[in-house]
This record gives sequence, C-alpha cells and structure tokens, in this order.
Amino acid sequence: PEQLAGVVADRIVDNRSIFFHWSYGGALIFDGLFQVNQTFGFNYAPILNEYLDLYLNTSIYYGYKVLHNQSVLPQTAIGDGVGLFPINYLNRVTYNLRGNFSHEVDLKVARTILEKYVIGWPTHLSDGTVSRSHGWLGQPGKDTFVWADDGFMGVALASRLAILDKNKDYARWAAFQVRRFTFHLRDYVDGLAYHGYNDANKEHSCCKWGRANGWLMMGKVEVLEALEHLGLPEAIELKLELQEEIFKITNFQTSDGRWRQLLDYPEAFLETSCSAMFLSSIARAAKHRWLPDIPRWTFILDKAWDGLARAVQSSGEVTGICAGTGIQENSVDYLRRPTDYYLSGPGGLGAVLRAAADMKHFTDSL
Repeated sequence: PEQLAGVVADRIVDNRSIFFHWSYGGALIFDGLFQVNQTFGFNYAPILNEYLDLYLNTSIYYGYKVLHNQSVLPQTAIGDGVGLFPINYLNRVTYNLRGNFSHEVDLKVARTILEKYVIGWPTHLSDGTVSRSHGWLGQPGKDTFVWADDGFMGVALASRLAILDKNKDYARWAAFQVRRFTFHLRDYVDGLAYHGYNDANKEHSCCKWGRANGWLMMGKVEVLEALEHLGLPEAIELKLELQEEIFKITNFQTSDGRWRQLLDYPEAFLETSCSAMFLSSIARAAKHRWLPDIPRWTFILDKAWDGLARAVQSSGEVTGICAGTGIQENSVDYLRRPTDYYLSGPGGLGAVLRAAADMKHFTDSL
C-alpha cells in the first residue's frame, strides 16, 4: 500500500492544477492525501496547507466567503460544491497540521458550513430526507430526487465534526439521513442501491451504479464511527445494516478483485473508484471488528487490493475510473462514460488513496 499510495499521490500533486480545487472530487483527493500523509509518513502537508490557506485568503473561494460572512451562490447538491470540502480543515485539526490560520479558524469554517449549508440544506422529502431539485431525464417533480452520492457527500462533515465537537446531535442527524437514503434507494432483494429515486412518482433510476453504492457505503462507515465514538445507541441498527450490505456487495466482486461500473451487469467494465470505496469501507469495518470471521474478509480484501493494484500504472496514473456522472437515463449511457485519468478527479480518484491507507490500517490490526 505504501508504494502504491506514493506513486498515485505524487502523480496527483504533479497535476494539481487539474485535481486541486474546492469541490467534492477535490475534497476526496485532499482527504486521501491527508490519510496517506498520516499513515505512511509522507510530506504532503505543506502543499495541502498552501491550498487550504489559499481558499481562505482569496475572495473567489467558498472558504473566504464563509469566513467573511459573504453570501454563497445557491447550491444544486448538498456536498458537490460547498458542503463536503471542509472535512479537510478538520483533517488539519485532527492531525495537528497548522497552516497560516489557527485551528479555531479551521473549525469555524467547518462549523459554519455544516450548520448553514448542510444541516440547513433547504430541500427535503416529506419524511426529512435531503433531496435535490433535479434527477434524470423525463422525470416529473422538483426537489423530489434522492441521490446515493449524497449518502457520503451530505454526511461526512457532520460525522467528523460530531467526533471533534463531541456533538451527538450532528451524529444523530447524519445517521438519520444515511438510513433514509438507504430506505429510498436500496433493492432489498440483491442488497444494491439504485443511483437515484424520485419521490414524485416513487420510481428508481435505471441502474445500480458502482460508485453510487460506494458513496453510500463510505458514508455509512463515517457515520457509524461517529456513533460508536459518542456511545450512541443508533450505532446498533446501523451496524447491522452495514454488515448486511457488505455481505451482499461481496456477491458482485469479480475474479479480478474489482467491481463493475454497473454492479449487476456482467458486460460492464471494471470500475476502479467504486472498488476502492468498497475496499476502504470493508477494511475499516473489519479493522473495527464490526464484521465476523476476519480470515474471510482478509481474503476478500487481498483480492480487492490485487485488482486495485493492477489498475495503477508505474507512472501513478490510475485506470478504469469513471468520470463524474449524474444519474443516467439508461444503462448504455453508464457504459459509455469516459475513464480518462485526467477526468477522474470528480470520479473518485481520491478513493484510491483512502483505500491504500485503510488497507494498511486493517493489516496492522491483525
């Protein structure tokens, strides 16, 4: 994991003009760099601090606007723009990596965004589930769409700040949301989640996209870590739900070790980012001993790691990552999505770094 993380991270940093920006893809990349920096003793902190400071110093960025009480343009999704990236200001606090701003400023940015733009998100279904105004082509309704992506993008900041601030309300809010996402999106026959759901006509989108399921599983792990850290009883049911989903997802692991772009389509291409997300989630769950029969999970994780490693070129470029993708109207559109490396930032490139760190933590726990 250390060698793979190093070459992948170096390639990203070398192309930071493409991959470093305040967005959900940038958030995951920064988070992955923080994780491998801490896990393997790398030295990416100076460049990460430089950019985190830039976003607080420069008026065009969300960080500056939030810090100076300026209005932010209306958001189309809870985490795509402003809502997920502040997990990296929390990383500075957690790992005691100080930039030009104090940790109190880092926390202020994260708390303000959580309260105003995440917990304060304006659109919900009647049951309280966070929703979006748009879904996929040909669908009726407005503000009635649930996206699996928000199962991570919408809850990660609340989960991490719940731990740092010892705030049980944040953890409970995140737990409620991630369970409602599951309720609306999951196919309880095969255990997979659809990419989207429209409450206006009670219809699911066409397909069970790999990364949609990866986002949702990673989010569930983040929330469960917060619930357990705070000793909240909501952890019991969420843990059972996560266990079942992990058992189900292993039914779709291929002989390569990775999972497919559309999980239940044998003809779909092997997709690296969802594979990294599943590996990361299973490794964390196994490390925490949320899963029984650790030898079984060791085998599954080793197989997934081998598949992931084959997707990394000697240059550090990662192959097989689907570009950023909205909810598609049909399976053909998912299967035609590009996988060019330089389009993989919004496609979950950062998940590969997280997977390397989580695999190391799991093996160290054995």
